[in-house]
Amino acid sequence: MENTIRRIGRFLEVTDGDGRRYLLPADARNLLVCDTDCLRNESEIHYGSRRIQVFQPYDKVVEALLERAFS
Repeated sequence: MENTIRRIGRFLEVTDGDGRRYLLPADARNLLVCDTDCLRNESEIHYGSRRIQVFQPYDKVVEALLERAFS
């Protein structure tokens, strides 16, 4: 899945492995990103009590989060 994560203004649209979409505030303080496998081609986003598995590497997720933070 290529468009698993995309930036929409100050939000991050994330599509999980089952095709469910989530719209998360990119500047949320309780957002956690981590690798899920040793190949480093999948990651998880933890938002509150929700755990979202995405088929994008950690670096791509962080890049999407920081896309406009330093512009």
